Amino acid sequence: MKNQLLCLLISAIVSVTTVQAQTLFTYGKHVVEKDEFLKAFKKNNNGQKADQAAYRNYLDLYIRYKLKVQAAYDLRIDTLPSQRSELESFRNQVSGNYMYDEATLHMLVKEAEANSSKDIRLSHIYIPYTGNDTAEAFRLVTMAASQLKNGRSFEAVATELSRDPSVKVNKGDIGWISSFTLPYALEKIAYGTPLNQNSPVFRGRGAYHIFRPTAERPAAGTVQVAQILLEIPADADRKQTDSVSRFADSLYRELLNGADFGKLAYRHSADNSSYQNNGILPAFRPGTYAPEFEDQAFVLKQEDAISKPFQTSQGFHIIRRLKAAEMVAGSGQEISLPGILEKVKEDERGQLAHEAVIEKVKKLTGFRVLAFDPKAIEANTKLAMINGEPVMGMEYLQYKTGTGEGTEQFFKMKLLEEYRNRLEKYEPEFADQLKEFRDGNMLFEVMQRNVWEKASADEEGLKKFYAQHAGRYRWKENVKTVIFTGTDSATTYRFHQLITKDPAAWRSLTESMNGAIQADSGRFETDQLPVTYHQKPEKGMVTEPVRVANDLGFVFMYIIETLPGKDIRSFEEARGFVLNDYQEKLEEEWVGALRKQYPVTVNQSVLKSLNR
Repeated sequence: MKNQLLCLLISAIVSVTTVQAQTLFTYGKHVVEKDEFLKAFKKNNNGQKADQAAYRNYLDLYIRYKLKVQAAYDLRIDTLPSQRSELESFRNQVSGNYMYDEATLHMLVKEAEANSSKDIRLSHIYIPYTGNDTAEAFRLVTMAASQLKNGRSFEAVATELSRDPSVKVNKGDIGWISSFTLPYALEKIAYGTPLNQNSPVFRGRGAYHIFRPTAERPAAGTVQVAQILLEIPADADRKQTDSVSRFADSLYRELLNGADFGKLAYRHSADNSSYQNNGILPAFRPGTYAPEFEDQAFVLKQEDAISKPFQTSQGFHIIRRLKAAEMVAGSGQEISLPGILEKVKEDERGQLAHEAVIEKVKKLTGFRVLAFDPKAIEANTKLAMINGEPVMGMEYLQYKTGTGEGTEQFFKMKLLEEYRNRLEKYEPEFADQLKEFRDGNMLFEVMQRNVWEKASADEEGLKKFYAQHAGRYRWKENVKTVIFTGTDSATTYRFHQLITKDPAAWRSLTESMNGAIQADSGRFETDQLPVTYHQKPEKGMVTEPVRVANDLGFVFMYIIETLPGKDIRSFEEARGFVLNDYQEKLEEEWVGALRKQYPVTVNQSVLKSLNR
């Protein structure tokens, strides 16, 4: 009875072990698990149906891959300076993606896309303060909020209480804004406040703010203009202003009569940032410049349209519209803004995603604070534990002494240093990326040594291989021809007329074009020709010019001779094909040797279980 129970127990253990054992194949002393193979198959099968035949086909490719990479490791190719340098470069490039929390970043990008779909006309009450002395500013902003609540108009409150220097002119109306033109905290309030309602008081860095959105429109996108600025002195009287105005009108008439805008800007514009560049300003979105300037820029709808002279606090402007980039509709009702992810990372939003990573890293590393006492810091007491290792007070003193805020920043720095330096430990996906890159680089190097360079350098081997297999390398139907390529239609058609009259003089005629026409003579199989014609090629034919796809210009051919095919290519004519086949031969021989060096054993039961 005991023996029976013992046998049943052993059988059960063996059964469980068999179920848990997921080794798909071994090569030498190395093991490949089922999960590793399936992950590689899913990544590389290009939508192929996952059945037993597909698994078996891919298994052979994967075994060959593992054998070659192992050979590279055994040759210590991973220790080469070039390999280490490229791996480190890749690591630095990819690890940056992990410095932002993906979920937070996704949310911020979606919010930015939504905000970027519209522009908002905004009024603003701005009350600054200095340092921590907020008492007077708080009194004023509280008064402003109270007056608005009691029904006084935003314009009146802003005119009286806002400390924005431009409020005397704009009455608090700061014009149209778009996403990314205000600091993120202010943008969030502006876009989050309902139209024609007042926002709550917001305390920002150095000022209190109250906003009121007064209008909205579909996003205007970006516009680029050139300008001529005629400056008006700050103390100018009416006579001086009228004189500048008349001069602006005279320049405007010159422009209408065909004068060069760039030359006039160079001679007369007072804008030091643009007059030497034909008056051209960088492309901008709403909220970049003063409202009265932007209104004129965005109202011009046609490229090269020129505005009448208009006045701002700077002087009189004449602007010429250059180009505009409208917002492009994405999926659904979203807006796809080029570079929006990069903008989010560079913006204050990026810091939010960065802070979310720090919170995640605290959990991953088992971060604990042991002390924040400045006296303890001076005594070099352990301040915290990161990944079981102490962070010492003296390290902090070398970074910054003083406040608890400095201590917190120091710990954040140490946390991210630990996370980035050992990212493979904390992020399995990153570890997989790094291994895949390293193995791929090593595979390229070992293939270069054992196959590609070896074949290219073995001239005797290539000729011997060609002699043994010359029958493989036969011409299909082919032509001896000259292929002419021109970059523009006018030049190509003019040259085509010359060739049609005297095809035999094609060399001298091509030389006379001073590089405007390129000629390539040779023997080509008809299915290799750059264009397909309905008529069959005939000796002496000059084909009609045809525009080639991918903007390669215009092409036509002069057919010198037609050949039926079937004859064997010479070694030089077949060299490319011979080299490719010879490389395949060397690779098969090498893989055969590797199979002897690392004997392969496939677990058939696990293989059969792959598509269950």
